[in-house]
Amino acid sequence: MRLSPLQRTMMAADGTLSTLIEAYTGDTLSIRKLDVTSWPHPNAVLDRTDDEPIETRAVLISGERLGPVLFAVTTLVPGRLDGSIREVLERTQTAIGKLMVSRKYETFREVLNVHMEPALGHARLLGVAPDARVLVRTYRIFRNGRPLMAITETFRYERFLELPE
Repeated sequence: MRLSPLQRTMMAADGTLSTLIEAYTGDTLSIRKLDVTSWPHPNAVLDRTDDEPIETRAVLISGERLGPVLFAVTTLVPGRLDGSIREVLERTQTAIGKLMVSRKYETFREVLNVHMEPALGHARLLGVAPDARVLVRTYRIFRNGRPLMAITETFRYERFLELPE
């Protein structure tokens, strides 16, 4: 898989990706919550018991100039989040990473998988053809040694090959 220096940084980053993209491009990103009717529930990835409910949050992150940047699906165990964080996630369009930073919510991120695949079902959201390549990154966020959530982000491959005009 051939990646630009920025793409390699994005795939390996364990910090707030939207802040990195905004700093690199000078663009302002916004988040739009989407509905996901079904998504795999990774019991092993989240180390959850059958009696712990899970929630799924899907968002499209776009830039004012860049247009669609990434589609993300977060599967989380809400009972492991502080109530104030959970409430803000439910009622706002706030990025999870930025919310945690603003609340000084100490976490650890572990990248699980990075790969490239055809856009297929993500094509319309990302504004590409179904056979266009997308980068996919899955990682977990931990707090106090337990996984809070698993996030899968899908990026337009060609978006960050070079600095946008």
